[in-house]
Amino acid sequence: MRTKFEVLKFKKGKIVIAKTGRDFSTGLLHLHPDSSLEKHNRPVGEQLVQVFGACIMRLYDGENFEEIELKEGDELFIVAKQFHMHTNPFDQDSITAWRFDGDITEVIKGQRKKLK
Repeated sequence: MRTKFEVLKFKKGKIVIAKTGRDFSTGLLHLHPDSSLEKHNRPVGEQLVQVFGACIMRLYDGENFEEIELKEGDELFIVAKQFHMHTNPFDQDSITAWRFDGDITEVIKGQRKKLK
């Protein structure tokens, strides 16, 4: 059986969904240079690994935030409900692999509605 990847394109890049379900979800975030996702959080922890290029992750504590640069091969775990932003202030594309252990199916449904 062949698995079909789902690609949600938007002006700043695309989200590639490899698998989504109640047990876990995984895919890629591709951000163009000088772009970012809006500040958000997730109901379960988020595992990231930088696959190509680099990105800056902003982890928020109220209005304050810490910036963490991810270069190729770097990993980061973001705890459940932590507000954060994926940003690419650099001159080349950024590709970050993501994985959620737990149910984010409602989040994925929301992204589909917003980006299609």
